[in-house]
Amino acid sequence: MTTDLPRSDTHLDVFTLGFLSVLAGLIPSACTNGDGRPRSATPGPDSGNAAEADTPSDVTAATVTRYILTTFKSDAAADEKLWVYTSPDATNFTVLSDTGYGGPTGVLRDPSIMKHTDGRYYVAFTTQSWTTASTSFAVGSSSDLVNWTTVATVDSGIANTHFTWAPEWYVEDTTVRLIVSIDDSGSGSNFRTFAYTAQDQTLTSWSEPVFIGISGYIDTFIVKVDQTYHALSKGATWIEHATATTVTGPWTWVGTGNWAGWGQGFEAPALVRLDDGSWRVYADAFVSRTGLWTGTADPTLGVFSTLTPLGAGGVVRHGTVLADHSP
Repeated sequence: MTTDLPRSDTHLDVFTLGFLSVLAGLIPSACTNGDGRPRSATPGPDSGNAAEADTPSDVTAATVTRYILTTFKSDAAADEKLWVYTSPDATNFTVLSDTGYGGPTGVLRDPSIMKHTDGRYYVAFTTQSWTTASTSFAVGSSSDLVNWTTVATVDSGIANTHFTWAPEWYVEDTTVRLIVSIDDSGSGSNFRTFAYTAQDQTLTSWSEPVFIGISGYIDTFIVKVDQTYHALSKGATWIEHATATTVTGPWTWVGTGNWAGWGQGFEAPALVRLDDGSWRVYADAFVSRTGLWTGTADPTLGVFSTLTPLGAGGVVRHGTVLADHSP
């Protein structure tokens, strides 16, 4: 929203190899599902985030990764709808569908995508323009990325809620959470970050909010690397980087100010893990209104590159990217 503020290879002995050479081509290759963040709901024990269906080491030669971006276009009412793009490289995207889906209010912004254990795609999103008060967020579902149905509208559960922004999927093992920015000041001056947990695998019922210890930031996006949780969040001026040993904190800010060299004017950070184990990062250049920009980060999220405009054939705004691994 706009504001100023690891598959173990089976090694065959020589006799087995001789026999199987006769059967070459008859045994299908397989891969084991692992972690996921923009996001499969079948993550492994050492990585969270629903954006990826498999860990990089789970990806076999027979696995094809396509990257799916969900986004909206602009602040104009007609552009606050769901757009879906795909890419072979997470950098250059083409339109899959101008879905026209606007959720329960007709306004859809900040869509975060994941692929659930039922094989369907889900987006969580803001339901009002950034200038309009909002007390809930919503979840939509699709089997084909084209036709979408609302499955839940979730009230913030926070007294005096004024803004409810940017729900972001965070999936770890079988637990599905949404990380949401809530303001209860009436003016956008008291944003705090809360986690909502799905009460079952239908994603239609959600827990009461749990404060995760991040205040004064919006658009918090969380991933897990080994045993460390990483959050990228937009503060008053900069996108900043925090780490923690639990998803609910406490958080230590390890990158503040212009720590990554991205400068001011960016919000809505998002990450997706690539097949080689590194990460691609995205951010919305909301001040210049030039849409999403992108860069890279090393596997440990210790070193980030500068950002350059995303290849999408035009301006696209706050959204996330799913690594969709298919045989």
